[in-house]
Amino acid sequence: MCSSDLEAGREQLIACANEIEGLLLSILSAVVEIKKRLKTQKNALALAFAVGDINSQLKRLIFPGFLYATPLAWLRQYPRYLKAVLVRLEKAPQQIQKDKVMIAELAGFWEQYDDFLNKEGDAAAQGNSALIEFRWMLEEFRISLFAQSLKTLMPVSAKRLRKQWAEVVK
Repeated sequence: MCSSDLEAGREQLIACANEIEGLLLSILSAVVEIKKRLKTQKNALALAFAVGDINSQLKRLIFPGFLYATPLAWLRQYPRYLKAVLVRLEKAPQQIQKDKVMIAELAGFWEQYDDFLNKEGDAAAQGNSALIEFRWMLEEFRISLFAQSLKTLMPVSAKRLRKQWAEVVK
């Protein structure tokens, strides 16, 4: 009995490792493509705000230990998040002012999130499911702002983010 349970567990572990390997390859190739496009972007000065925001997003997504620290359900969304960055880079030159407005809308929510983490600490935040949900809602909000064609996993808006934040701080 134990050996068959062990074999089933081994098969699940291998399947999970293969999925994560595929995700990692997809993520890294998308990041390389994004970095190439950022380097070759025309109108670099006009797009400075967008480029800065994209670099900030990449730092929040791809950090030392992200593969371990990111819940698998959200790690599975990374290819879509990175595709959204590529869509944004294509559209940004035609909508520089609109992009700045959307960055400002998003920035206030990130500021709340960062202030909370600075005050409470990363360890306290790990068990806070409302905060974790808020964090990933922010990535979905990015999609709704910059790459609507990719669709969000859930309905998300500034109003819904404010409602979720109320859950975080209660």
